[in-house]
Parts: sequence; structure tokens; C-alpha cells
Amino acid sequence: MSREPLPSADRSRKPSSRPRPRSPVQFQKRVRLQEARRVLSGANTISAVAYDVGYESISQFNRDYRRLFNLTPSDDAANLRATLKPEAGRSTQQ
Repeated sequence: MSREPLPSADRSRKPSSRPRPRSPVQFQKRVRLQEARRVLSGANTISAVAYDVGYESISQFNRDYRRLFNLTPSDDAANLRATLKPEAGRSTQQ
């Protein structure tokens, strides 16, 4: 009596486009970093923003921020401020 082999996983399929479930800690970190990004477009310093969103370590904030947004907080803040300036100029001109 011969047994048939068990079906192997089809590795040719593409990974699901559904987001992976996150732990509560990962979710909280993502929410904090998204809030930090929103606040960075203002005049606050990066260290003040990091502390305001709950980070005690600036270096950890920088690492986590870069992992999520693929930019350092200072580079992203400069980009965000540059994109907001032209919009502010347009609203006053008519």
C-alpha cells in the first residue's frame, strides 16, 4: 500500500496583498510616528516632537521613523515644509 505525498505549498503564488496583523505595540508605534510626521511640518524641533509623541530616546525615534517612512525625521521635515510653503503662497495670491 503506497501513500501519496502530501501536497506541498505552492511557492509560485504571490504573497497576499492584505496587510499583516500587527501587535498592539506595533500599532501604537505606527500611530505615534504618523502623529510625529504630522507635527514635524510645523516649527517644532525633532527632539520635542519625539518626546511629545512618547519617545524617551531620540535615537530610537530616528530608527523607527526611518524604518516606517524611509527618510530621517530631519529630511522628511524639510520635505514637508518645502511642500507646504508653495501652498501657503498660493492661498494668498488671487
